[in-house]
Amino acid sequence: MRKKLDVINVNERNSSAREEMTMEEKRRRRQRQRARQLAIKRRRRRRFLQMMGLGAVSVIVLVAAGRFLFPKDGKEDAKGSVSFVDATADSKEKDWLADFPYEVKFAEFFEENKPIQRSDAEVYSRLKELAEEYPELEEIYEEYESYPVKMLGSLCNNPELYEYVKGYPDYERGDTSVAGKAELTAEEKEQKYPLFLQWDKRWGYETYGDFNIALSGCGPTTLAMAAVALTDDNTITPDRVAKYSMTNGYYVEGTGTAWSLMTDGCENFGIKAEEISLDEYVMKNQLDAGKVLICSMREGDFTSVGHFIMIYGYDSQGFYVNDANCIYRSSRMWSYETLKNQIRILWAFEEK
Repeated sequence: MRKKLDVINVNERNSSAREEMTMEEKRRRRQRQRARQLAIKRRRRRRFLQMMGLGAVSVIVLVAAGRFLFPKDGKEDAKGSVSFVDATADSKEKDWLADFPYEVKFAEFFEENKPIQRSDAEVYSRLKELAEEYPELEEIYEEYESYPVKMLGSLCNNPELYEYVKGYPDYERGDTSVAGKAELTAEEKEQKYPLFLQWDKRWGYETYGDFNIALSGCGPTTLAMAAVALTDDNTITPDRVAKYSMTNGYYVEGTGTAWSLMTDGCENFGIKAEEISLDEYVMKNQLDAGKVLICSMREGDFTSVGHFIMIYGYDSQGFYVNDANCIYRSSRMWSYETLKNQIRILWAFEEK
C-alpha cells in the first residue's frame, strides 16, 4: 500500500511539473508574440515616418514645379498647354487593390525579400527566424522533420504557402480530404482573369515532375489561367494541364516545364500562341487586341531559378500580372522597366 501511494505521489509530481512546463511554454510563446507584434508596429511606424518625410519633400518640389511651369493655375496659356492641376485631375486610375478579389497577407515580407536559393541548413535557420516573426509558421517549424526540405525552402521564400504545407503530412498519410475537389469556384467562374495558385490544395498535392504541382507546376497553372480566360472553358484546371504535360513529354526532368508546352501543347486547350518581341509597345498592342501574355522569367522578383507568369492588362501605372505562386505579387502593378530584365521570352495567346 505504501509503495502504491509513493507511485501516486510521483505521478502527481510529474503531472504538476508537466503542467508548469506547459504554462511556462505558453507564457514564453505569448511573450514572443507580443515582441513580434511590437517589432512589426515599430517597422510600420518607421516606414510611415520615412514615407511622410519623402512625401512632404515631393509635394514641395511638385508644387514649386507646377507654379513655375503652369503659372495660370489650371487654365490654358496662350499656346494651349494644359496646366499641371488639370493634367493630374484627368489622370485618375482605378484603385486596383480595392478590386483585387483575394486576401493579401505578408505584404511586408515580400516588400523586404526576394526569392533566393538556400542550403538545407540555411532553410532550417531561416524557418526558425520566420516562425519567431509569424505565428502561422510556428507549428510547421516545431514539426519540420515531417516536411521535405524543398517544400520548407519554398515556404521560406513565400509564407503564403503555410496552410498548404500544414496539410501535406495528412495528405501523404492518405487523407485526401485535405485537398478538396479540383474544380473552379463560382467566384472564379465569374472572373475574366481568375488567379490560379499552383499551391492551391485543390490540385497542389498532385504529382508533377520530380515533386508536385505546388512546387513544380507554375507552367501548367499559368497555361490553365490563359486558357480559361480566352475560352471560358472552366474545366481547364491546373491538374488537368499538368497531367497532359506529363503524358505528352512536356516536362523535362531536372529542368521543368518545356517552352513547347506553351507553343504546341496549348492548342490542346483551344488556344494558340506566337512568340513576340520584348517591347513595351508590342506587349500593349497585343493586350489591346484581346490577347494574354505568358512570360518565362529568370531570377529576380518572381523566382530564384525559373518561373512563368501571365500578363493580362495594363494602365499608366504598369502591367497587371497573375503570378501562379504568389497572391501578393499578383496584387501589385509591374512597370515595364522592372519586368524587362527579368523576362527570358514571352508569347501572346489567343483563342484558336
